Amino acid sequence: MARRTLWSAITSKVQALSCGLAIFLVKRKLRRRPADLRLWITLGRLYEVNECWDQAMACLYRASQLAPHNELVKDLISHLEKKAAAQGKTFSQPGHS
Repeated sequence: MARRTLWSAITSKVQALSCGLAIFLVKRKLRRRPADLRLWITLGRLYEVNECWDQAMACLYRASQLAPHNELVKDLISHLEKKAAAQGKTFSQPGHS
């Protein structure tokens, strides 16, 4: 049983490091391509995986500014709101519907 617990802890740390590296790389690309909708969505999803709700929502709001009629972005925002609400988090950013 101790091995399983240790393996689980190691796996969690590797996932966190991988996600952290991915966030770093996407943010670096965004510095060169700040209007890239796909990068904003990807960054938002990466933050969501880490349960960084405010950062995730900020990225998705930026994506919605770039593509206000994009159904995928609207669905992702709705999904994130529900997921965060289930953990007691609400959003109060300007322009939030």
